[in-house]
Amino acid sequence: MQNSSAITLLALLTLTAATLTAADWPNWRGPNRDLICTETGLLKQWPEDGPPLLWQAELPASGYSTPAILGNKLYITGSTGDKKARRGILSCLDKTTGKILWSQDYGSEWGESFEMARTTPTLHNGKVYVMSGTGVLACLDAADGKILWSLDTAEKYGRQNATWGYAESPYIYDGKVIATPGGTTASIVALNSDTGKEIWKTFIGKQAASYCTPTLGTLDGKQQLITFFQNCVTGFDPKTGTKLWSYDYKNKHSVHPNPPLIVGPNQLYLTSGYGYGSHCLEIKNNTPKLLWENKTDNHFQGAALRDGIIYTCGSRPGGIALLNPKDGSVIDNIKEAGKATYILIPGGLISYSEKDGAVRLCSVDSKGACKVVSEFKLPYGEHQHWSSPIVVDGVLYIRHGAAIGAYQVKLADK
Repeated sequence: MQNSSAITLLALLTLTAATLTAADWPNWRGPNRDLICTETGLLKQWPEDGPPLLWQAELPASGYSTPAILGNKLYITGSTGDKKARRGILSCLDKTTGKILWSQDYGSEWGESFEMARTTPTLHNGKVYVMSGTGVLACLDAADGKILWSLDTAEKYGRQNATWGYAESPYIYDGKVIATPGGTTASIVALNSDTGKEIWKTFIGKQAASYCTPTLGTLDGKQQLITFFQNCVTGFDPKTGTKLWSYDYKNKHSVHPNPPLIVGPNQLYLTSGYGYGSHCLEIKNNTPKLLWENKTDNHFQGAALRDGIIYTCGSRPGGIALLNPKDGSVIDNIKEAGKATYILIPGGLISYSEKDGAVRLCSVDSKGACKVVSEFKLPYGEHQHWSSPIVVDGVLYIRHGAAIGAYQVKLADK
């Protein structure tokens, strides 16, 4: 039961919600794929039993993926069915009510261990792009879910995916959708985002995909597309697919689910969990060199850079760690968060704990000192707490299995 203060707050927010500034979250990790929410006016403290729940919805299929939002519509993937018969389902919801507007089967999904859907939809130019755990890349009409084109990248480029299938979220760049099949004939490919027709492909050898969504940015004075494969991290020219450099990077499971993070003009931060720690490379003249390493790690979702501080979360040292990008030293650590997903918000962050589904509001000052301000536990869903929280238009959306909820975390502008 919500306490009286929460009920009063909910009534106020309901009356004034129409005045909030609209925003979008069209990609995995946010509008700029950096885990940063820039909305102002968010509550600095939540009621004792959590922010007001605006709505909760049951989804037709379960998943670990994060919702994507554009305008008044929320898009989310899930999967259903038994083992090899498992299918991927894309659902479109009204973001203000949670009503399901339509659902569409987008192809075969991963049906072995940890079988729930992992791909977060990418929204671009009226289309929705998803990559299934079996390697099916599909483009759908955002209005009604009609499949515009679909390609089984694993079948086309030679299947050699790793233990848990594929888990990338499509990257759209300059009319191209990037995919990393990690195949026997192509490691990474660029397809026409409107037609699915191949534009370029690059093969770097026997390197399976490693669940990584690429990073695009300026490094070493040039624009680069950077991603992990089974045993290496590699930079490419995004226009041609030409391989620029590669650096051996291998942990005990050959799993690297986190996008590389550019932290300086020539600096690249890497972390992939499983006790392998963190590493910072210097890339000059297409030549990588190790600058520093430490024992902090990140199991999934990846790291973020804000105001000259690296944020990362994993089993070592435990909780969310704030690092100095110059030498990897730990500035502070939110141990209570445990292993969690999170997003950065002005003045702090919101985390979602893998262990018990606890959602925490944390403050971070200008020097990087941080502390937990408020927390509550999700009352819905099942399976692992692996989805990422997002905040759009003053509302916090969190998915857990086959359920999703929306919480009001912003008062109306005066």
